[in-house]
Amino acid sequence: MKFLVTRNDLYKINDIPKSATDLIVAMLRHYGSMFTDYVYIEEGFVSKLTGMSINEVYQTFKLLARRNIISFIPRQNLPTIYYTRYREDPDRIIIGKEVYEERRQQFSTRIYAMIHYATNSHVCRSRQLLRYFGEATDGGSDCGMCDVCHGSKGVDEKVVATLRAKIMELLADGKIHTFEELHNLDINDDWLNAALESLISEELIQLHSLGVTALQ
Repeated sequence: MKFLVTRNDLYKINDIPKSATDLIVAMLRHYGSMFTDYVYIEEGFVSKLTGMSINEVYQTFKLLARRNIISFIPRQNLPTIYYTRYREDPDRIIIGKEVYEERRQQFSTRIYAMIHYATNSHVCRSRQLLRYFGEATDGGSDCGMCDVCHGSKGVDEKVVATLRAKIMELLADGKIHTFEELHNLDINDDWLNAALESLISEELIQLHSLGVTALQ
């Protein structure tokens, strides 16, 4: 329902039954925004508030609608959901800055994980998915079915091992190092990507929006 008259005009109406007045008072006390938008009304709840039967509530709503005091859309026989726990109004919920920062970091991590999955051309897709969902990949084997396994470029593991050591030496200070710093190591991009992907797959380093850091 929704009020079709202003609050001031509502107070000037005095030629309606007492039951209608009691109903309006109950609505104003327990429901909000009825002067600006439609509000769902539970007739059983209003019945308890006013002491009237549900049918009396319904007939009173229809009376007020005929007088153009309210716009009333009768309920339909549809299933009703009852929440068993109290729901706080959104405008009363305060989320601290630290929570926003944590969510931002989680969102950033998920984004970079997707980018890494899409651009990784050296680590088996199945291994990447298992690592993303926290399942162990040690001792397992590649799936042999994904595009990475079928299109393997035959990466030289000795070269990758040397580059891994270089990168870990740079990140040993525990700080975030930019991608530009990594490129300054004078490493071919393909080999650099292979080394980074290898370290990420083993969860030795982590990507950030600003660069890369070693995991403790």
